[in-house]
Amino acid sequence: ILITADDTTFASFPCLLQWHSTSDPNPDHVVSYDLILSTDSIFLESFAVPLAQDTSYSFDFQTTSRRPAPTGSVDYYWKVQARDDWNAASSSPTGVFRVSSCCTGIRGNANFDIEDKVNIADIAYLVDWLFGIPGGPQPSCREEGNANGDSEEKMSISDVTYLIRYLFGMPPGPVPPSCP
Repeated sequence: ILITADDTTFASFPCLLQWHSTSDPNPDHVVSYDLILSTDSIFLESFAVPLAQDTSYSFDFQTTSRRPAPTGSVDYYWKVQARDDWNAASSSPTGVFRVSSCCTGIRGNANFDIEDKVNIADIAYLVDWLFGIPGGPQPSCREEGNANGDSEEKMSISDVTYLIRYLFGMPPGPVPPSCP
């Protein structure tokens, strides 16, 4: 997903933030960037990601902030601060994007099929992603792949075993938790 500083965009994790490079009036100075993110528009509680000369960043809440991803719909405010070797800095205008859960119904549709059914294909998808050589594609919706609904939204072998018990257990295991 391409998000520019003046757009309000609906996205799911991870989402790609991009901006244009800038140059310093002094050609000997190198410009580097910090991406600044917050859930409030005045950045009272924010975190910065130093990016050197990169002009894009793939934002995944857990990787970026080391906290579990929020559930439901959340607005994120962002701006880029450019600075040179002498720490002279300027910031971009503030952008905003909204992240909403991609999960519908119950968890477990790891392959994100259009019928939203939990079946053996979802187990195979998770196994391929976790253990394939090379690994298969990561599930596009973390909440769906996190079939057991653990609070950290991590996908692991426990999600595979949860789905096996649910689909094939005698008696069947518990229905996967509802989506956030």
